[in-house]
Amino acid sequence: MRNQDLIAARARRGFTLIELLTVIMIIGVLASILLGVLALANKRANKAATQSMFVQWASAIAGYKGTYSFYPDLGTGYTAQSDTYYTLDDGEQGRNLVRALSGKNPDGTALTDSERKKFNPRGREFCTFPSEVFLDNDPKKAKLADRFGNTRIRVVLDTDSDSMLTLKEKPENTTDLGLVNGNKLQAKIFICTLKADGADFEDIFVKN
Repeated sequence: MRNQDLIAARARRGFTLIELLTVIMIIGVLASILLGVLALANKRANKAATQSMFVQWASAIAGYKGTYSFYPDLGTGYTAQSDTYYTLDDGEQGRNLVRALSGKNPDGTALTDSERKKFNPRGREFCTFPSEVFLDNDPKKAKLADRFGNTRIRVVLDTDSDSMLTLKEKPENTTDLGLVNGNKLQAKIFICTLKADGADFEDIFVKN
């Protein structure tokens, strides 16, 4: 039988089970590789977006300090005798950060006179808080989150004016922090997310 006849006969017979399984296996391997690449790219994009968000917040806090000569008081823990440490997964502190830096409530409504006097007397907008900076992209929840959905955000401010921050909690990876004596950082503003227990969240931080 000629080669052309063999090919024609094979075409009529179709693929064997082994050939089909081989093709399916190859497709599966390629798909898993592609999904891994996409997941890594998405993770890197979320990390970059979170860092950009924190840089904006740090710049806004510095602008607030330049305008009012003091750092924003988010309602608890503010002191001039030591560094002030805010935990934004406490929803109230997160809401107050939005009020202080945007001059508005998280849902975009205007502050009351008493809120404006406490958080942002001149009603200045130092930065904006779009929906994607809130948990589940929902400003009504008024809970700030990074781009991984992690709400464990910490803000540390140099309210004792010694240009050195003492960190009560530290990111898991401290290699690029430049810590002194284990938990001291030469900076005036520090913002980070802490890795959530049992979740694949990144440690992300900025210092100013």
